[in-house]
Amino acid sequence: MLREAAEWLLRMQEGPLSPEEQQALDSWCAHSPLHAAAWQRAEKLQRALSGIPPKLGMRVLGDDRRVALKALSLALASGSVATLSWQFLPWEGWLADHRTAVGERRTVALVDGSTLHLNTDSAVDVRFDTRERRLLLQRGEIHVETAPDSSHRPLVVDVEHGRMRALGTRFTVRRDAQTTYLGVSEGAVEVRPADAPGHALIIEGGSETYFGHDRASPPRPLDDNALAWLEGTLYADHMPLRQFIDLLSRYRSGVLRCDPAVADMAISGAFQLDDPDRILDSLQRTRPLRIVWRTRYWGLIQAAG
Repeated sequence: MLREAAEWLLRMQEGPLSPEEQQALDSWCAHSPLHAAAWQRAEKLQRALSGIPPKLGMRVLGDDRRVALKALSLALASGSVATLSWQFLPWEGWLADHRTAVGERRTVALVDGSTLHLNTDSAVDVRFDTRERRLLLQRGEIHVETAPDSSHRPLVVDVEHGRMRALGTRFTVRRDAQTTYLGVSEGAVEVRPADAPGHALIIEGGSETYFGHDRASPPRPLDDNALAWLEGTLYADHMPLRQFIDLLSRYRSGVLRCDPAVADMAISGAFQLDDPDRILDSLQRTRPLRIVWRTRYWGLIQAAG
């Protein structure tokens, strides 16, 4: 119930509720005394957050709904705004040099002539000095097309799990929950895990790897569709519905859940990421599926009928 209250709280920061949504919220609050108590906590938290500068307040929380939802749920459970600490909310991502909202993609020309592509819900800092060209990936996914540097400075990408050094290349980096993904399209990239910098691994063009704090997995052939997001496309080849929805959820705000009864349904096709809701409508029209919406941002995918 606290998580549902947090979802309603996030929704309200995006604009006034429609009459239907307000009626749904009133019905939710009236469902039981526990629902009413959960919403009282939400309103109290909303008042406490009103003193935070807008750049760091609820308007910003809406740009990273999954992280914000977790943090707000914890704050509601504790009954204290102090729970919304730096530990739970990645403020540095919202203040990064370059960032994208959920569903947005951007291309940035760097001062050295390199090109930086940001996928959905991503944030990166650029730190160029006389010694190196450094990119700090705060969250999400980037694709880098390096340019020769007249001062021969190396181009490096730092993440929580370690450092990557480009060796004249085009490559993709994505921060996941437990590991970092590296896919090299051209050239090569040197990987040094944070806790084992002496164990460097060279990933050649046409290969990919995942690495954590202390090791990198053996390189394997690069996924044929690793760069499809640059063209705004999601390709699926007999992909389990559960995995498909996890990928699609990166490009739309809100919560999408998959009923276990249909989680293994195979999905194939090419889907345009610029309109995720159209993809969901297509699933309902072409597969024996239906989506039950509690709000615009909370849906359950289940078998039709």
